[in-house]
Amino acid sequence: MARKIQQNVILETQLYNALDKHEFKVFYQAQVDTSNNNNIVGLEALVRWISPELGMKYPNYFLPLSEMTGFIVLIDYYVLREGMKQIVEWKKNNFNVPRISFNISSRHLKEKIFIEKLKNLLHETSCRAEWIELEITESHVMEDLDEAIDILIALRKLGLTVAIDDFGTGYTSLAYLEKLPIDKLKIDKLFVTDIDKKKINQSIVKAIIDIGKSMGLKIIAEGVETSKEKTYLLDIGCHLIQGYLYYKPMPAGEIIKELKRIKDDTF
Repeated sequence: MARKIQQNVILETQLYNALDKHEFKVFYQAQVDTSNNNNIVGLEALVRWISPELGMKYPNYFLPLSEMTGFIVLIDYYVLREGMKQIVEWKKNNFNVPRISFNISSRHLKEKIFIEKLKNLLHETSCRAEWIELEITESHVMEDLDEAIDILIALRKLGLTVAIDDFGTGYTSLAYLEKLPIDKLKIDKLFVTDIDKKKINQSIVKAIIDIGKSMGLKIIAEGVETSKEKTYLLDIGCHLIQGYLYYKPMPAGEIIKELKRIKDDTF
C-alpha cells in the first residue's frame, strides 16, 4: 500500500510537469456516416501523454489517478483549448470538419463556473459553439441527475451538442433518459465487439437504436473494428461509425493529410 501511494505521488508530480512542458498531445479519431459515402462527420479528441522518459502513454495509464486527484479538470481544459484552436485553423483552411467531440469529467458537472469557463474558451479561441460536442458518460450523469440536467440545459443553450458516452453500461432508466436534454447516444464498444456473434448484444444494441431514434437522437457506435460488426450495425439502422475499421486516432498532422486527400477526391 505504501509503495502504491509513493508511486501515485511520483506520477502526480510527473503529470503536473508534463502539463507545464506541453507533453500532452491531442489525437483525433474520425467518425463517419456510412449512409453518405463514409464522409467524416466529426472527430473525437483523445489525449496522449508523450513523455521523453516513458514514451507514449495512453489515457488508462494516467486518467484514473487524474480523476481521483482532480488533475483531470486541468487535462480537460487543456484538450478543449487545443481542440478548439485546431478546428478554427481547419475551418480557416476550408477543411470540412463539422465538429470535434470532447470527453469531460463528471467533476465539471459539479463546477458552478464550468459554463463560464467554456464561454471564455470559445471567445479566446474564436471557436463557434456549434463546432463543439461534449461527451459525458452515462454513469457520470446519473451521479446527480438534477444537477447534471441543469448543466446539460446550459450547454445546449450555448449552442453545443451533447452526447451520452458509453451508453448501456450505466443504469439510466427510460424515465430518466426522456428527461435528459441531449442530442446523441454513443453505443459502447463493449456491446459492439463481435456483435455479429453475440445474440444478447444484438438485442441490447437494437433496443438502444430503436429507443434513441424514437426520441429523435442520433446514434453512433464506437469501437467498430471488423467489417462484420459494421455490416450488422448497418442492417439494424446504425449508420454513424467510429473505430479502427475506418480510422485510428491520429495526431493533427495526419488528420490534415486525410482531410486534404478527401478534399482532392471531391473536386
